[in-house]
Parts: sequence; C-alpha cells; structure tokens
Amino acid sequence: MASVAEGAAMSDAFHLPARAEARLAELGSADLVIGIPSFNNARTIAHVVRAAAAGLAKHFPGQRGVIVNSDGGSRDGTPEAVSAAQPASPGRARSRAGGACSRSPPVCGSRAQEQA
Repeated sequence: MASVAEGAAMSDAFHLPARAEARLAELGSADLVIGIPSFNNARTIAHVVRAAAAGLAKHFPGQRGVIVNSDGGSRDGTPEAVSAAQPASPGRARSRAGGACSRSPPVCGSRAQEQA
C-alpha cells in the first residue's frame, strides 16, 4: 500500500496547494484512488462523485479509497458542487477549492493555479 502523499510527490513538476499536501499527509495511505478531472462541470459533477463513492463501497468494501477532484479553474461553481456532493456510502464527502479533503471515502479537491 503506497502513501497518498508519496504518490503525489513522485513528480517534481506536480505541485499541490499547502492545504492539500497537509490533508494528504493526514490521510496516510490508500488502496484505491479515483481521480475526477473537471472544468465547468457544476451541473453534473455531484452525480460523478456519488457514483464513484458508490462504486468504491460496492466493489471494494474492504479497501481504503480516496476520491480526488482536480479542477481546471472552473468559474461555474464546480469545486463547490463537489463539496456539496453526498456520497452513496455512509458519511459526507467534501472538497474545498485549494485542496481540502474529507472522509468516507475521502474526497480531495485541488484547483489549478490561474495564470496571469
């Protein structure tokens, strides 16, 4: 089982906000990671998060799973929609723009840096 933070540190070109790095370190390790890229998907992203959480609960009940949302700078509220998504499994998953994560299964979010 690899540490989630180790996976994120594999590439020197990969940079996460400090909050995301800290939360990944708190999570420790995961057996499965589901990555959900997004850009202006506020209307549909909650369904995707719930479906991913349900799939983890149904098909990998004994495994520790993490859902990661990497947002490409959406301006339509996509990160907030991920935060508000209710997973099908017990507990509530949240993600905040800038990199926070939560539990059951954890859902992490990171917003792309805007370029000037």
